Amino acid sequence: MIKKLLFFLTIVCMLMPLSETMAAPSELHFKAHVPERCGIEVIDGGGELSFGQYYSGRAIQLQVENNIERGQIRLKLNYADFGEWASRLSPALIRFKVEVPQTYEGDIEYWRDGVVLDKQQLAHDNIVKIWARINLDESQVPAGELVMRLEWSTECVR
Repeated sequence: MIKKLLFFLTIVCMLMPLSETMAAPSELHFKAHVPERCGIEVIDGGGELSFGQYYSGRAIQLQVENNIERGQIRLKLNYADFGEWASRLSPALIRFKVEVPQTYEGDIEYWRDGVVLDKQQLAHDNIVKIWARINLDESQVPAGELVMRLEWSTECVR
C-alpha cells in the first residue's frame, strides 16, 4: 500500500505546475556560423573535342557552389593551353558551349570575360556542362593528338 501511495504522489508531483518560488528554465538556443563558399568542383574533366559546326563530343562537367544569398556567379576561362597547336589555331576558331541549363556559346575571348549567372539559373544539382569544338572541318587539321588544357573559375558576385 505504501508503494502504491508513493507512486501516486510521485506522479501527482510531476504533473503539478512549477510554483512561483521555483526558477523558470533558461532560454535555450542553437546557433551556427556557415562560412561563405564559392567555387567549382570537377565532376568529369575528360571531354571530347569536336570539329566543324557542331558540338558532338562528350562534355566536361563541373559542379558550381555558391551559398551567398542572392549571389551571382561569374564563370570564366582563366587559362587555355593548346601545346604545339597554339601557333596554328586562331583563338576565334576555338569555341565553347556552356549549359547551366541555359546555353551560352562563344570563343576564347568571350569566355575569358565570362558570364554572370544568377543562382536560380543553375540546375538543381548545380552541374555545369562544357563542350569544346574547333570551327574547322576535321579534314583541315593535321593528324595527331590535340589536347586542350583549360582552367575555369568562378567568382562570387554580390
